[in-house]
Amino acid sequence: MLATALLLVSELVTNALRHGAPPLSLRIDGTRRLYVGVSDEGAALPRLGLRDDVWAETGRGLLLVDALAADWGCEEKPRRGKTVWFEL
Repeated sequence: MLATALLLVSELVTNALRHGAPPLSLRIDGTRRLYVGVSDEGAALPRLGLRDDVWAETGRGLLLVDALAADWGCEEKPRRGKTVWFEL
């Protein structure tokens, strides 16, 4: 589970760095299930979808999250930005 969690955290943080806006924050809570949320100030919400170029080196992060996480989603923050999260 640790390797899966690290991979998915890496994907969400990379997406926030590439497509979001600073500041970024990371929240981890292991009270019941492992919850990880990555927040940024960007307005664009992530989309889950296949890319046309199957040989592209990017564009599969959310597909990994969707395949490996027990649950995941995206929530708009009240003022500005969003949080993308997953649970394992």
